[in-house]
Amino acid sequence: MSTLKVDAIQKTNGSVPTAKDLGLNISGNVLNHYYMNYGTQTSGITNSATWADTGLTLDVTPTAANSKFLIQWQLFIYYTGATNVWSASTARLQRDGSTIKTDAYGLGRGALYNVSEISCHVMMNTGDLTHDSPNTTSSVTYKIQHVVYASTVYVHQGDQQSYLSITEIAG
Repeated sequence: MSTLKVDAIQKTNGSVPTAKDLGLNISGNVLNHYYMNYGTQTSGITNSATWADTGLTLDVTPTAANSKFLIQWQLFIYYTGATNVWSASTARLQRDGSTIKTDAYGLGRGALYNVSEISCHVMMNTGDLTHDSPNTTSSVTYKIQHVVYASTVYVHQGDQQSYLSITEIAG
């Protein structure tokens, strides 16, 4: 049996190597973390069946083709509901323009029924957590989008912060 003892391991440029540099891509270990927060208010999205960008977009490059991504996001939403109708919104996650997760039910992020003759307003934080396996080592783009039904919605109202967080886990 042999024993290898060293005081320090360095790369040729003198920097400290990462686990990835040493080939320690052990299943279940966190390899990378990508994060962004965004607080620029969007224009009002009104009664639209068109998906709108929220400003939450991250480009990531997987370390290995079998990497897994744990994806979490939080949106700050301000509803201005119409009178005597349901108001609702839905969010979705896209990878390179293809939808990989959409709210499973029609009322999505939340719904509001206003029974008064006066428009009502609601502010809320809403988010989701999911996972993805892009099966590539090429750069991929993740994006959160939003759509509104029977109301006007502002995302990041009053410069409130929303975020997108992606943790890469070795496969």
